[in-house]
Amino acid sequence: MEGQDDDKLNNSIDGEFTSDQDELNKSTASTSSEPDAEKKRRTQTPSPHRYPPAFVNVPASPPKFMSLDEIMAAAAGVKNMSLAHEIAVDANFKLEKLEPSGNSFEKKVKEVVHKAFWDAFQEKLNEDPPELGHAVVLIQEVKDLCSPARDDNIAKLKEIKDIIPLFQEIFAMLDLMKMDMANFTIQQIRPYLQQQSMEYEKTKFEEFLKTQRESGIDGLELTKIWLKKSFDALKDQAAEEGATSPAMLTPAAIVNEAYVSLLSWDENQLFPETLVMDQGRFTDVGDKIHSLTLLASILLVTYSTVGAPIAGLQKLKEKLKSEIMVILDGTEQKDLPSMMSNVAEQVNKNVNEYMSEHGFHPREETQQTALSGQITSLSTREHPVYKVMYKRIRDFILHIISQRHSAPLKVPPGFSVVETELGKICGQFLRLISHNRATFSSYYTDIANELMQIQMEDLSPRG
Repeated sequence: MEGQDDDKLNNSIDGEFTSDQDELNKSTASTSSEPDAEKKRRTQTPSPHRYPPAFVNVPASPPKFMSLDEIMAAAAGVKNMSLAHEIAVDANFKLEKLEPSGNSFEKKVKEVVHKAFWDAFQEKLNEDPPELGHAVVLIQEVKDLCSPARDDNIAKLKEIKDIIPLFQEIFAMLDLMKMDMANFTIQQIRPYLQQQSMEYEKTKFEEFLKTQRESGIDGLELTKIWLKKSFDALKDQAAEEGATSPAMLTPAAIVNEAYVSLLSWDENQLFPETLVMDQGRFTDVGDKIHSLTLLASILLVTYSTVGAPIAGLQKLKEKLKSEIMVILDGTEQKDLPSMMSNVAEQVNKNVNEYMSEHGFHPREETQQTALSGQITSLSTREHPVYKVMYKRIRDFILHIISQRHSAPLKVPPGFSVVETELGKICGQFLRLISHNRATFSSYYTDIANELMQIQMEDLSPRG
Protein backbone atom coordinates (compact mmCIF):
# COMPACT_ATOMS: atom_id res chain seq x y z
CA MET A 1 0.00 0.00 0.00
CA GLU A 2 2.81 2.41 0.77
CA GLY A 3 4.26 2.00 -2.67
CA GLN A 4 0.89 2.67 -4.28
CA ASP A 5 0.35 5.82 -2.26
CA ASP A 6 3.83 7.12 -2.96
CA ASP A 7 3.51 6.37 -6.68
CA LYS A 8 0.22 8.23 -6.75
CA LEU A 9 1.81 11.19 -5.05
CA ASN A 10 4.96 11.24 -7.18
CA ASN A 11 3.09 10.74 -10.46
CA SER A 12 0.59 13.51 -9.96
CA ILE A 13 0.61 14.75 -6.37
CA ASP A 14 -3.03 15.00 -7.29
CA GLY A 15 -5.61 16.54 -5.03
CA GLU A 16 -6.85 13.17 -3.88
CA PHE A 17 -7.66 15.07 -0.76
CA THR A 18 -9.07 18.26 -2.29
CA SER A 19 -12.55 16.98 -3.06
CA ASP A 20 -13.83 18.59 0.10
CA GLN A 21 -12.53 22.04 -0.83
CA ASP A 22 -15.82 22.83 -2.60
CA GLU A 23 -17.38 22.83 0.84
CA LEU A 24 -14.96 25.58 1.82
CA ASN A 25 -15.73 27.74 -1.22
CA LYS A 26 -19.41 28.27 -0.42
CA SER A 27 -21.04 31.65 -0.34
CA THR A 28 -19.70 33.98 2.30
CA ALA A 29 -23.11 33.98 3.91
CA SER A 30 -22.64 32.23 7.24
CA THR A 31 -24.46 28.93 7.61
CA SER A 32 -23.42 28.22 11.14
CA SER A 33 -25.39 25.44 12.78
CA GLU A 34 -24.36 26.61 16.24
CA PRO A 35 -26.75 28.99 18.02
CA ASP A 36 -24.05 31.46 19.13
CA ALA A 37 -21.98 31.25 15.86
CA GLU A 38 -19.39 29.93 17.72
CA LYS A 39 3.91 11.71 20.41
CA LYS A 40 5.89 11.21 18.83
CA ARG A 41 7.45 13.71 21.26
CA ARG A 42 6.00 17.13 22.02
CA THR A 43 2.25 16.46 22.17
CA GLN A 44 0.60 19.05 24.41
CA THR A 45 -2.16 17.77 26.65
CA PRO A 46 -5.15 20.13 26.48
CA SER A 47 -6.82 21.31 29.63
CA PRO A 48 -9.48 18.76 30.55
CA HIS A 49 -12.20 21.40 30.82
CA ARG A 50 -11.47 22.61 27.28
CA TYR A 51 -11.61 19.52 25.11
CA PRO A 52 -10.96 16.04 26.38
CA PRO A 53 -9.08 13.65 24.09
CA ALA A 54 -11.25 11.93 21.49
CA PHE A 55 -14.12 14.28 22.28
CA VAL A 56 -15.30 12.26 25.25
CA ASN A 57 -18.63 13.68 26.39
CA VAL A 58 -18.20 15.34 29.76
CA PRO A 59 -21.49 15.33 31.70
CA ALA A 60 -22.71 18.70 32.88
CA SER A 61 -23.36 19.50 36.52
CA PRO A 62 -24.89 17.86 38.52
CA PRO A 63 -22.72 14.81 37.88
CA LYS A 64 -24.25 11.57 36.71
CA PHE A 65 -23.09 8.46 38.52
CA MET A 66 -21.96 5.71 36.17
CA SER A 67 -21.73 2.00 36.76
CA LEU A 68 -18.50 0.11 36.14
CA ASP A 69 -20.05 -1.48 33.05
CA GLU A 70 -20.93 1.95 31.65
CA ILE A 71 -17.41 3.23 32.30
CA MET A 72 -15.86 0.20 30.62
CA ALA A 73 -18.23 0.56 27.65
CA ALA A 74 -17.31 4.24 27.26
CA ALA A 75 -13.61 3.42 27.44
CA ALA A 76 -14.04 0.71 24.82
CA GLY A 77 -15.82 3.19 22.56
CA VAL A 78 -12.98 5.69 22.79
CA LYS A 79 -10.43 2.94 22.17
CA ASN A 80 -12.33 1.70 19.13
CA MET A 81 -12.63 5.22 17.73
CA SER A 82 -8.91 5.80 18.19
CA LEU A 83 -8.16 2.54 16.40
CA ALA A 84 -10.50 3.36 13.53
CA HIS A 85 -8.95 6.83 13.28
CA GLU A 86 -5.44 5.32 13.22
CA ILE A 87 -6.41 3.03 10.33
CA ALA A 88 -8.14 5.89 8.50
CA VAL A 89 -5.18 8.31 8.50
CA ASP A 90 -2.31 5.82 8.24
CA ALA A 91 -2.26 4.02 4.89
CA ASN A 92 0.57 1.82 6.18
CA PHE A 93 -1.28 0.66 9.27
CA LYS A 94 -0.89 -3.05 9.92
CA LEU A 95 -1.04 -5.48 12.78
CA GLU A 96 2.21 -7.02 13.94
CA LYS A 97 2.89 -10.03 16.05
CA LEU A 98 3.77 -9.08 19.60
CA GLU A 99 6.62 -11.06 21.06
CA PRO A 100 7.33 -11.04 24.83
CA SER A 101 10.61 -9.30 25.54
CA GLY A 102 13.78 -10.54 27.21
CA ASN A 103 13.34 -12.77 30.24
CA SER A 104 9.86 -11.50 30.97
CA PHE A 105 7.33 -13.62 32.83
CA GLU A 106 5.14 -13.71 29.71
CA LYS A 107 7.97 -15.17 27.64
CA LYS A 108 8.70 -17.86 30.22
CA VAL A 109 5.03 -18.87 30.36
CA LYS A 110 4.89 -19.03 26.57
CA GLU A 111 7.99 -21.25 26.44
CA VAL A 112 6.56 -23.62 29.06
CA VAL A 113 3.19 -23.89 27.31
CA HIS A 114 4.78 -24.46 23.90
CA LYS A 115 7.11 -27.11 25.28
CA ALA A 116 4.18 -28.92 26.87
CA PHE A 117 2.28 -28.82 23.58
CA TRP A 118 5.15 -30.22 21.51
CA ASP A 119 5.98 -32.87 24.08
CA ALA A 120 2.37 -34.04 23.92
CA PHE A 121 2.51 -33.93 20.13
CA GLN A 122 5.65 -36.10 20.15
CA GLU A 123 3.94 -38.66 22.41
CA LYS A 124 1.02 -38.92 19.98
CA LEU A 125 3.40 -39.51 17.09
CA ASN A 126 5.25 -42.21 19.07
CA GLU A 127 2.08 -44.25 19.58
CA ASP A 128 1.53 -47.40 17.57
CA PRO A 129 -0.22 -46.59 15.33
CA PRO A 130 0.67 -42.88 15.57
CA GLU A 131 -2.11 -40.41 16.40
CA LEU A 132 -2.03 -37.80 13.61
CA GLY A 133 -5.05 -35.69 14.59
CA HIS A 134 -2.91 -32.67 15.43
CA ALA A 135 -1.00 -32.93 12.17
CA VAL A 136 -4.15 -33.14 10.06
CA VAL A 137 -5.56 -29.99 11.66
CA LEU A 138 -2.35 -28.04 11.13
CA ILE A 139 -1.98 -29.15 7.51
CA GLN A 140 -5.59 -28.25 6.74
CA GLU A 141 -5.17 -24.78 8.25
CA VAL A 142 -2.04 -24.16 6.20
CA LYS A 143 -3.91 -25.23 3.08
CA ASP A 144 -6.93 -22.92 3.79
CA LEU A 145 -5.12 -19.70 4.99
CA CYS A 146 -2.05 -19.81 2.98
CA SER A 147 -1.33 -16.62 1.05
CA PRO A 148 0.61 -16.65 -2.26
CA ALA A 149 3.05 -14.27 -0.60
CA ARG A 150 4.09 -17.15 1.66
CA ASP A 151 4.85 -19.59 -1.19
CA ASP A 152 8.60 -19.37 -0.56
CA ASN A 153 8.09 -20.15 3.12
CA ILE A 154 5.91 -23.14 2.23
CA ALA A 155 8.56 -24.39 -0.20
CA LYS A 156 11.18 -24.32 2.55
CA LEU A 157 8.99 -26.56 4.70
CA LYS A 158 9.55 -29.39 2.21
CA GLU A 159 13.25 -29.35 3.06
CA ILE A 160 12.63 -30.17 6.74
CA LYS A 161 12.77 -33.94 7.31
CA ASP A 162 12.18 -34.29 11.05
CA ILE A 163 8.50 -34.33 11.89
CA ILE A 164 8.53 -32.18 15.06
CA PRO A 165 10.68 -29.35 13.63
CA LEU A 166 8.48 -29.48 10.53
CA PHE A 167 5.28 -28.97 12.43
CA GLN A 168 6.89 -26.36 14.65
CA GLU A 169 7.56 -24.35 11.50
CA ILE A 170 4.04 -25.00 10.26
CA PHE A 171 2.69 -23.80 13.59
CA ALA A 172 4.75 -20.61 13.31
CA MET A 173 3.49 -20.13 9.75
CA LEU A 174 -0.08 -20.19 11.00
CA ASP A 175 0.56 -17.13 13.15
CA LEU A 176 1.96 -15.28 10.14
CA MET A 177 -0.91 -16.34 7.91
CA LYS A 178 -3.54 -15.21 10.39
CA MET A 179 -1.80 -11.85 10.61
CA ASP A 180 -1.71 -11.69 6.80
CA MET A 181 -5.44 -12.29 6.64
CA ALA A 182 -6.17 -9.70 9.31
CA ASN A 183 -4.07 -7.06 7.54
CA PHE A 184 -5.59 -7.97 4.17
CA THR A 185 -9.05 -7.50 5.65
CA ILE A 186 -8.07 -4.12 7.11
CA GLN A 187 -6.84 -2.92 3.72
CA GLN A 188 -10.02 -4.10 2.01
CA ILE A 189 -12.34 -2.30 4.42
CA ARG A 190 -10.23 0.87 4.83
CA PRO A 191 -12.60 3.03 2.73
CA TYR A 192 -15.51 1.88 4.88
CA LEU A 193 -13.54 2.47 8.08
CA GLN A 194 -12.54 5.94 6.89
CA GLN A 195 -16.15 6.89 6.29
CA GLN A 196 -17.33 5.39 9.57
CA SER A 197 -14.50 7.06 11.45
CA MET A 198 -15.42 10.47 10.02
CA GLU A 199 -19.10 10.03 10.84
CA TYR A 200 -18.34 8.85 14.36
CA GLU A 201 -15.92 11.72 15.00
CA LYS A 202 -18.47 14.23 13.72
CA THR A 203 -21.09 12.86 16.08
CA LYS A 204 -18.79 12.85 19.10
CA PHE A 205 -17.56 16.36 18.32
CA GLU A 206 -21.10 17.67 18.10
CA GLU A 207 -21.82 16.11 21.49
CA PHE A 208 -18.67 17.72 22.83
CA LEU A 209 -19.66 21.17 21.54
CA LYS A 210 -23.12 20.81 23.05
CA THR A 211 -21.66 19.96 26.43
CA GLN A 212 -19.24 22.87 26.23
CA ARG A 213 -22.05 25.30 25.38
CA GLU A 214 -24.08 24.07 28.33
CA SER A 215 -21.06 24.88 30.50
CA GLY A 216 -20.70 28.35 28.96
CA ILE A 217 -17.55 27.45 27.03
CA ASP A 218 -16.85 27.97 23.32
CA GLY A 219 -15.64 24.55 22.19
CA LEU A 220 -14.17 26.06 19.01
CA GLU A 221 -12.21 28.88 20.61
CA LEU A 222 -8.76 27.54 19.71
CA THR A 223 -9.90 26.55 16.22
CA LYS A 224 -11.11 30.11 15.66
CA ILE A 225 -7.78 31.52 16.85
CA TRP A 226 -5.92 29.14 14.51
CA LEU A 227 -7.98 30.18 11.47
CA LYS A 228 -7.84 33.88 12.44
CA LYS A 229 -4.03 33.76 12.36
CA SER A 230 -4.20 32.26 8.87
CA PHE A 231 -6.70 34.91 7.79
CA ASP A 232 -4.47 37.70 9.10
CA ALA A 233 -1.41 36.21 7.39
CA LEU A 234 -3.22 36.20 4.03
CA LYS A 235 -4.35 39.80 4.56
CA ASP A 236 -0.77 40.85 5.27
CA GLN A 237 0.43 38.98 2.19
CA ALA A 238 -2.18 40.69 0.04
CA ALA A 239 -1.12 44.08 1.40
CA GLU A 240 2.56 43.38 0.66
CA GLU A 241 1.72 42.35 -2.91
CA GLY A 242 -0.36 45.47 -3.40
CA ALA A 243 -3.62 43.59 -3.91
CA THR A 244 -6.58 45.94 -4.25
CA SER A 245 -9.23 43.33 -3.49
CA PRO A 246 -9.53 40.47 -1.01
CA ALA A 247 -9.93 37.93 -3.84
CA MET A 248 -7.33 35.63 -2.30
CA LEU A 249 -9.30 35.53 0.96
CA THR A 250 -11.49 32.50 0.27
CA PRO A 251 -12.52 29.90 2.86
CA ALA A 252 -10.37 27.30 1.10
CA ALA A 253 -7.33 29.58 1.04
CA ILE A 254 -7.73 30.39 4.72
CA VAL A 255 -7.94 26.73 5.71
CA ASN A 256 -5.05 25.67 3.47
CA GLU A 257 -2.84 28.40 4.93
CA ALA A 258 -3.86 27.23 8.39
CA TYR A 259 -2.94 23.62 7.60
CA VAL A 260 0.52 24.63 6.40
CA SER A 261 1.04 26.68 9.57
CA LEU A 262 0.92 23.40 11.51
CA LEU A 263 4.34 22.50 10.08
CA SER A 264 5.95 25.14 12.31
CA TRP A 265 3.60 25.00 15.25
CA ASP A 266 4.75 26.63 18.49
CA GLU A 267 5.00 23.72 20.91
CA ASN A 268 3.95 26.01 23.76
CA GLN A 269 0.56 26.63 22.12
CA LEU A 270 -2.39 24.27 22.45
CA PHE A 271 -3.62 22.63 19.28
CA PRO A 272 -7.04 23.53 17.84
CA GLU A 273 -9.88 21.39 19.16
CA THR A 274 -10.50 19.85 15.73
CA LEU A 275 -6.88 18.71 15.36
CA VAL A 276 -5.94 17.50 18.82
CA MET A 277 -6.29 13.80 17.94
CA ASP A 278 -3.56 14.16 15.31
CA GLN A 279 -1.23 16.58 17.07
CA GLY A 280 1.53 13.99 17.38
CA ARG A 281 1.23 13.12 13.70
CA PHE A 282 1.35 16.75 12.58
CA THR A 283 4.31 17.37 14.86
CA ASP A 284 6.09 14.39 13.30
CA VAL A 285 5.45 15.70 9.78
CA GLY A 286 6.67 19.15 10.76
CA ASP A 287 9.87 17.72 12.23
CA LYS A 288 10.52 15.78 9.04
CA ILE A 289 9.93 18.84 6.87
CA HIS A 290 12.40 20.87 8.92
CA SER A 291 14.93 18.03 8.76
CA LEU A 292 14.73 17.99 4.96
CA THR A 293 15.03 21.78 4.91
CA LEU A 294 18.18 21.62 7.02
CA LEU A 295 19.67 18.88 4.84
CA ALA A 296 18.93 20.81 1.64
CA SER A 297 20.40 23.97 3.20
CA ILE A 298 23.63 22.18 4.13
CA LEU A 299 24.03 20.81 0.61
CA LEU A 300 23.26 24.20 -0.94
CA VAL A 301 25.87 25.91 1.23
CA THR A 302 28.42 23.17 0.51
CA TYR A 303 28.05 23.23 -3.26
CA SER A 304 27.93 27.04 -3.35
CA THR A 305 31.04 27.42 -1.20
CA VAL A 306 33.21 24.73 -2.82
CA GLY A 307 32.03 25.60 -6.32
CA ALA A 308 33.14 24.13 -9.63
CA PRO A 309 35.29 21.19 -8.42
CA ILE A 310 32.17 19.32 -7.14
CA ALA A 311 29.48 20.92 -9.31
CA GLY A 312 28.69 17.79 -11.33
CA LEU A 313 29.24 15.14 -8.68
CA GLN A 314 25.78 13.69 -8.02
CA LYS A 315 27.26 10.67 -6.25
CA LEU A 316 28.91 13.00 -3.76
CA LYS A 317 25.57 14.68 -3.12
CA GLU A 318 23.93 11.32 -2.45
CA LYS A 319 26.75 10.29 -0.14
CA LEU A 320 26.59 13.55 1.77
CA LYS A 321 22.83 13.23 2.05
CA SER A 322 22.93 9.72 3.54
CA GLU A 323 25.72 10.52 6.01
CA ILE A 324 24.19 13.81 7.14
CA MET A 325 20.87 12.06 7.73
CA VAL A 326 22.60 9.46 9.87
CA ILE A 327 24.44 12.06 11.94
CA LEU A 328 21.35 14.20 12.54
CA ASP A 329 18.86 11.36 12.98
CA GLY A 330 16.80 11.97 16.12
CA THR A 331 18.56 15.25 16.94
CA GLU A 332 16.27 17.85 18.51
CA GLN A 333 16.50 21.53 17.65
CA LYS A 334 18.13 22.42 20.96
CA ASP A 335 20.95 19.94 20.32
CA LEU A 336 21.67 21.02 16.75
CA PRO A 337 24.55 23.45 17.48
CA SER A 338 26.69 20.69 18.96
CA MET A 339 25.84 18.19 16.21
CA MET A 340 26.44 20.56 13.30
CA SER A 341 30.17 20.59 13.99
CA ASN A 342 30.16 16.82 13.37
CA VAL A 343 28.26 17.40 10.14
CA ALA A 344 30.78 20.04 9.02
CA GLU A 345 33.69 17.72 9.74
CA GLN A 346 32.15 14.87 7.76
CA VAL A 347 31.25 17.12 4.83
CA ASN A 348 34.78 18.50 4.61
CA LYS A 349 36.19 14.97 4.76
CA ASN A 350 33.99 13.71 1.91
CA VAL A 351 34.58 16.79 -0.23
CA ASN A 352 38.36 16.43 0.15
CA GLU A 353 38.23 12.75 -0.80
CA TYR A 354 36.14 13.36 -3.91
CA MET A 355 38.29 16.28 -5.03
CA SER A 356 41.41 14.15 -4.67
CA GLU A 357 39.81 11.31 -6.65
CA HIS A 358 39.00 13.72 -9.50
CA GLY A 359 42.44 15.30 -9.67
CA PHE A 360 41.82 18.59 -7.88
CA HIS A 361 44.31 20.16 -5.51
CA PRO A 362 43.47 19.89 -1.80
CA ARG A 363 41.61 22.86 -0.38
CA GLU A 364 43.42 25.20 1.94
CA GLU A 365 42.71 25.06 5.65
CA THR A 366 41.04 28.47 5.53
CA GLN A 367 38.61 27.23 2.90
CA GLN A 368 37.69 24.23 4.99
CA THR A 369 37.24 26.43 8.06
CA ALA A 370 35.00 28.77 6.10
CA LEU A 371 32.77 25.89 4.98
CA SER A 372 32.57 24.58 8.54
CA GLY A 373 31.48 27.99 9.74
CA GLN A 374 28.82 28.21 7.05
CA ILE A 375 27.43 24.79 7.98
CA THR A 376 27.42 25.24 11.76
CA SER A 377 25.62 28.58 11.41
CA LEU A 378 22.66 26.73 9.90
CA SER A 379 21.70 25.39 13.33
CA THR A 380 19.25 28.29 13.73
CA ARG A 381 16.06 28.44 11.69
CA GLU A 382 16.56 32.18 11.37
CA HIS A 383 19.56 31.69 9.07
CA PRO A 384 18.87 33.40 5.73
CA VAL A 385 19.61 30.28 3.68
CA TYR A 386 17.43 28.12 5.89
CA LYS A 387 14.55 30.60 5.67
CA VAL A 388 14.76 30.67 1.87
CA MET A 389 14.76 26.87 1.64
CA TYR A 390 11.92 26.50 4.12
CA LYS A 391 9.80 28.99 2.18
CA ARG A 392 10.37 26.95 -0.97
CA ILE A 393 9.22 23.71 0.61
CA ARG A 394 6.33 25.41 2.41
CA ASP A 395 5.08 27.03 -0.79
CA PHE A 396 5.42 23.67 -2.56
CA ILE A 397 3.24 21.92 0.01
CA LEU A 398 0.72 24.77 -0.01
CA HIS A 399 0.53 24.47 -3.80
CA ILE A 400 -0.09 20.73 -3.54
CA ILE A 401 -2.99 21.01 -1.11
CA SER A 402 -4.54 24.05 -2.81
CA GLN A 403 -5.04 22.77 -6.35
CA ARG A 404 -5.71 19.66 -8.36
CA HIS A 405 -2.81 18.49 -10.49
CA SER A 406 -3.03 16.35 -13.62
CA ALA A 407 0.72 16.33 -14.27
CA PRO A 408 3.76 15.67 -12.10
CA LEU A 409 4.96 18.60 -10.04
CA LYS A 410 8.56 19.77 -10.10
CA VAL A 411 10.16 19.67 -6.68
CA PRO A 412 11.50 22.98 -5.33
CA PRO A 413 15.06 24.01 -6.33
CA GLY A 414 17.58 22.39 -3.99
CA PHE A 415 15.30 19.52 -2.94
CA SER A 416 15.77 17.10 -5.84
CA VAL A 417 18.19 14.98 -3.81
CA VAL A 418 15.44 14.32 -1.25
CA GLU A 419 12.61 13.93 -3.75
CA THR A 420 11.65 10.47 -2.51
CA GLU A 421 11.60 11.49 1.14
CA LEU A 422 9.65 14.64 0.30
CA GLY A 423 7.06 12.63 -1.59
CA LYS A 424 6.46 10.32 1.36
CA ILE A 425 6.15 13.17 3.83
CA CYS A 426 3.75 15.06 1.56
CA GLY A 427 1.66 11.91 1.21
CA GLN A 428 1.48 11.56 4.99
CA PHE A 429 0.48 15.21 5.37
CA LEU A 430 -2.16 14.99 2.65
CA ARG A 431 -3.79 11.96 4.25
CA LEU A 432 -3.99 13.75 7.59
CA ILE A 433 -5.58 16.92 6.27
CA SER A 434 -7.89 14.97 3.97
CA HIS A 435 -9.47 13.14 6.88
CA ASN A 436 -9.55 16.27 9.02
CA ARG A 437 -11.08 18.42 6.29
CA ALA A 438 -13.73 15.83 5.47
CA THR A 439 -14.67 15.63 9.13
CA PHE A 440 -14.62 19.30 10.15
CA SER A 441 -14.96 21.34 6.93
CA SER A 442 -18.41 22.64 7.86
CA TYR A 443 -17.02 24.25 11.02
CA TYR A 444 -14.09 25.71 9.11
CA THR A 445 -16.44 27.14 6.47
CA ASP A 446 -18.59 28.86 9.07
CA ILE A 447 -15.60 30.36 10.88
CA ALA A 448 -13.94 31.52 7.64
CA ASN A 449 -17.18 33.03 6.39
CA GLU A 450 -17.57 34.94 9.64
CA LEU A 451 -14.00 36.28 9.37
CA MET A 452 -14.62 37.35 5.77
CA GLN A 453 -17.92 38.97 6.67
CA ILE A 454 -16.22 41.04 9.35
CA GLN A 455 -13.57 42.01 6.79
CA MET A 456 -16.22 43.14 4.31
CA GLU A 457 -18.00 45.17 6.97
CA ASP A 458 -14.73 46.88 7.86
CA LEU A 459 -14.21 47.80 4.20
CA SER A 460 -17.77 49.13 3.75
CA PRO A 461 -18.09 52.92 3.40
CA ARG A 462 -19.26 54.67 6.52
CA GLY A 463 -22.21 57.00 6.44
